[in-house]
Amino acid sequence: MKYIHCSSYFILAFFLIFIGNGVLSIEAIAEEKTEKAKKTSCKQINILLYNEYPPLYWKSGNGYKGAAIKIASQFFNAMSIKINFIVLHSYFKVIKSIKSEQAHLIPISNINAPKLLSLVEPNYYSSDIGIYALNTNMLPLDQFLKDSFYKVSAINLDINQIELTNIPAHHFNYRYGDINTYFRRLKKGIFRYLIADKTYFGILNNHPDLKNIKLSKYSLGKMNIHYAFSNLYPCKKIRQDFTAFLGSLVNSKEAEEIINNAYLEYYY
Repeated sequence: MKYIHCSSYFILAFFLIFIGNGVLSIEAIAEEKTEKAKKTSCKQINILLYNEYPPLYWKSGNGYKGAAIKIASQFFNAMSIKINFIVLHSYFKVIKSIKSEQAHLIPISNINAPKLLSLVEPNYYSSDIGIYALNTNMLPLDQFLKDSFYKVSAINLDINQIELTNIPAHHFNYRYGDINTYFRRLKKGIFRYLIADKTYFGILNNHPDLKNIKLSKYSLGKMNIHYAFSNLYPCKKIRQDFTAFLGSLVNSKEAEEIINNAYLEYYY
């Protein structure tokens, strides 16, 4: 009986040691993964901004809003991810700074319209997300310059290249030519998410005539925002997270279908 009793203790002790080692192993693995996640998680993200005249700014019913910047900043600042905005303009170069400790703008100089998106620049390759925005309710240049949200320190404007139409003709060339060339030259997978109004897409023969999609938290008028997401690790997951965030802003029953089907395009 004593032998059996001792054996029971031995088995119990062995079992506890085994379980204990298992727990320690699990904790060690979890700790290792946590440390690995800390080392590889997305701490900083580069966002490439390129736009028509005037850049990244809209007139809305509630006043003037720098919507592209605000939407991105709201999301990434909430995740404590530092944002580096890389600025591209086809008509004029503006060096701006916004009132945020976690976001600043990096100007790209020596850019001209014909070669805008075909130039091979190191900054193109360092961008994790690209935001392209075109708005039909364009803010006059003088009002843009007076606004305190931006500090404008340099402008190079060729007034002869400004189109008076809502959608500049050269935009189509960029949309289907140089922009896609730019994406492919990144040599990495690109995710594109598009929020568009049907007025814009109705003009294009090779695109569906979509119903109006509105952003519930922003009154931006008729516009088209173009997002490009890189598959670079460790910021790869941000692609899905940001898509979900954009989906939460869309006030439309078709939002889920649009997000999941209509504008999932990959370039390799």
